[in-house]
Amino acid sequence: MIINSKYWLMITAITISLLIWFHYTASQKQTAIITLPIEYINLSDDLSSAQLPEKSRFRIVANGYDILKLILSGSQIQYDGTQLSSKNQKLDSRYYLLSDVFDNHIDLIEPILDEIPIETMSTISANVIVELNFANNESRQLFGDRMYKLLQNDVTIRGPESLVRSISSVKTQPITATMLNKAKINLALTPPNKQIELLTPSIDLVRMDEQTITKVITRIKINPETGYDFFPKELTVRISGVASMVNSVTSKDIRTELVVAEQRDNQIPVNVKAPSEIEILDFSPQKVTLKK
Repeated sequence: MIINSKYWLMITAITISLLIWFHYTASQKQTAIITLPIEYINLSDDLSSAQLPEKSRFRIVANGYDILKLILSGSQIQYDGTQLSSKNQKLDSRYYLLSDVFDNHIDLIEPILDEIPIETMSTISANVIVELNFANNESRQLFGDRMYKLLQNDVTIRGPESLVRSISSVKTQPITATMLNKAKINLALTPPNKQIELLTPSIDLVRMDEQTITKVITRIKINPETGYDFFPKELTVRISGVASMVNSVTSKDIRTELVVAEQRDNQIPVNVKAPSEIEILDFSPQKVTLKK
């Protein structure tokens, strides 16, 4: 029992001594070399930050507590990339923005290396083919049974040179059987990589095996369920689509509503919707006027 008590007293004394030593040491000015993440600003459009160093080593003079706080805070060191280009392939220590760090009671912070060689990557553009993507076998079979034409077979992509050169095609959104009821389908394209920009975000697919026609429908009632008194009360719509579908559309199939939230100068825009397989080419009037 006496031995155990002496043992715990010794452990307690050592622990207290270590804490006192740590507090004293951490309160003193120290020089340390630490690695901090870099945030790049003002990069030119022809560079990809993915090719630049994510971290760099810095020499810091401060008391131990402030150094520890800086490490634990996850602070980033900003680097002004104004002078960087695909030809200038070095990080110059003069362009680190260190003023914010000094606000944290840091006496001195400086990069270990005056220059860091980097591998910059130019941004380029290229044309790649469009690859149709089907949701399932049913939509693929339905597509094969009908005659569709892709109005644009290739699109332009832009991004880091190494990535762009590795890409030969981009896929459309999945094509469903419901989509293939339409005479014209607008398909969104899927970027193959988050660093790749699609200069053409979508393409059109047009059905050719059945005649596409237009039709004008008049005297369509504008939805009055808004509590507003306005004029005119009716509008005219011009629609397009596969002949069999367009011919079956009547004024009752066209839905209208007032966009009250966009009211300006005593006028309210009108929103018009048609069945999903029908395209609205135009409608008039596009705004109604409130009665005073």
